[in-house]
Amino acid sequence: MNKTKSPTKSPSKLAIQTAEDAWTKPTTSHKIMDTELAIVFAEIIDDIWSKAWLGNATTEELLNEVAARVDLNYKTTESDEERKERKERSQNLYF
Repeated sequence: MNKTKSPTKSPSKLAIQTAEDAWTKPTTSHKIMDTELAIVFAEIIDDIWSKAWLGNATTEELLNEVAARVDLNYKTTESDEERKERKERSQNLYF
């Protein structure tokens, strides 16, 4: 199950450094670093970091995420008349 796409650009330096950290832990420091594997890990890390739920998303990704979660048919129990009265009351607070 290979979900990794061919990158159009190289992974970020931060993602590469993060992937390289896997070989610096006490349980893995004795292993020889596999550069190709580190680059693939970095690509995956960049892909994860770019997701909307992590806050690094583009505007389009954020809007798509919101649209997927919002029920656009939402209706309040407030009638049009009640909504109008509430709006008038709130405007009167400022005058």
